[in-house]
Amino acid sequence: MLNLVHSRSLVTFVLSCSLSLTALAQISAQPSTNLPSQMPTELNRPVSINGQVVLEDGTPMSETVAILRVCGSLVHRETTTGVNGKFSVILSDTNTNGTLQGASEGGGTSEFGARVGGQISQTTRTQLWGCEIRATIQGYISTSVSLAGRDFSAPLNIGKIVLHRMTGAGEGSSISVNSSKAPDNAKKEMEKGRNDFLKKNYADAEKHLAKAVELYPQYASAWELRGREQRLQKQDAEAEKSFLAAINGDEKYIPPYIQLTGLYAGRANWSEVLRLTSKVIELGPLNYPDAYFLNALGHYNLKQLPEAEKSAQRAVELDKEHRFPRAELLLGKILQVRGNDASAVAHLRTYIKLEPSSPEVPGIEEYFAKVEGQNAPPKMAPNN
Repeated sequence: MLNLVHSRSLVTFVLSCSLSLTALAQISAQPSTNLPSQMPTELNRPVSINGQVVLEDGTPMSETVAILRVCGSLVHRETTTGVNGKFSVILSDTNTNGTLQGASEGGGTSEFGARVGGQISQTTRTQLWGCEIRATIQGYISTSVSLAGRDFSAPLNIGKIVLHRMTGAGEGSSISVNSSKAPDNAKKEMEKGRNDFLKKNYADAEKHLAKAVELYPQYASAWELRGREQRLQKQDAEAEKSFLAAINGDEKYIPPYIQLTGLYAGRANWSEVLRLTSKVIELGPLNYPDAYFLNALGHYNLKQLPEAEKSAQRAVELDKEHRFPRAELLLGKILQVRGNDASAVAHLRTYIKLEPSSPEVPGIEEYFAKVEGQNAPPKMAPNN
């Protein structure tokens, strides 16, 4: 009887061990918990990525900063920062195979102005491991946060992205010092105005931005955003006042200078374009290719071609990420007028590569054909 009990106990023990080993094998066969799940239950769950942008001294960003998702050579502008530099990126599934698409994706141009193929760029959870998140604002270099090895089954907080001021940036900045000093009630109105601006509710944005600058008259970034909103409502006279108020609030804050220059360019007020762009170049000589482009445009329209060529060349040199493709177009046209066809063709070819659907393309191609015809070797007369 005792032996039977022991035998049964032994069998029970062996069976329990077998079950444990089987369960262990099954567990071992499963992917580790930080692997992006491809199970059907995961397919319709959006990926949420949160974080915060701060300056190198730890100060939270008071300005709007664009958040980029960089996957190899593709750059996707996902969102912008809100209060205290915080942001949230939501990537939703587009179909049943687990591909993801951000709200800002799909053809057109990237954050840097380069065409991305005119089709929706989709990314699976596994492919997200090859991506990184960074911020972008002129005059600053952003740290990058890799998504490799991340668990996307729950909202992901990637912590802080740090902006470091570029060496030789000059006294000017894309970030207003005064904005960080705004009282909380003014910041709240600014945030409401910015949200309405992004939703294209410009009338509502005007109410909040007007309140923000009433509460804090030195609120340069609020004045600048108000000016942009007013321009979109075709209130250029009011926009001009807002941009000037932004400059008065913080004379080293670059964005209102650029915006005001664009307004004056639209009026063909080239002397003011040159004055303002010269100020921007003085404040930030290495970080604002758009200022050099507008400066070149002013000189070009005033028939000052040597100065126009110099500024356009500088714009192209600084614009390493091709955020301003029309700088290539302008430089090509200047060189064409000055009789330097070989260099003109090179820059115009670059422009077509960056903007293949531009309405300028047919005229440029006619110019190419003319240059090629002029450079073709003469035909030999037939022998009689």
